[in-house]
Amino acid sequence: MAKERYLIDEYDTHRILEAVDSLDLVRYEICDDEDGRPTELRQKLLKLHQLGFEVFREGQNSQKEAMFDLADELSLKVPELIVALEQIQDALMDLLEFQDPPDDEW
Repeated sequence: MAKERYLIDEYDTHRILEAVDSLDLVRYEICDDEDGRPTELRQKLLKLHQLGFEVFREGQNSQKEAMFDLADELSLKVPELIVALEQIQDALMDLLEFQDPPDDEW
């Protein structure tokens, strides 16, 4: 009973709902929409690949500015996704701290 009380007092289950919100943010950015269209992030990464190919493989220096602008824009989006995933991981790791140690008996 004491451990149950400890769990009730120590872990805020609202963090799990916040993890769901974080996952929704990631899903919005990386999952295709209802009609099966790829996300804007995916489209922009493909565009960046195209620009990179044109600059580095075909020597089209006129595309450098567009390539770097797009890379900069994308570099600002990725940390948001990392933070969201880290929030999920933190909530899960904190919850797992309450898990009983495994029995070593077989």
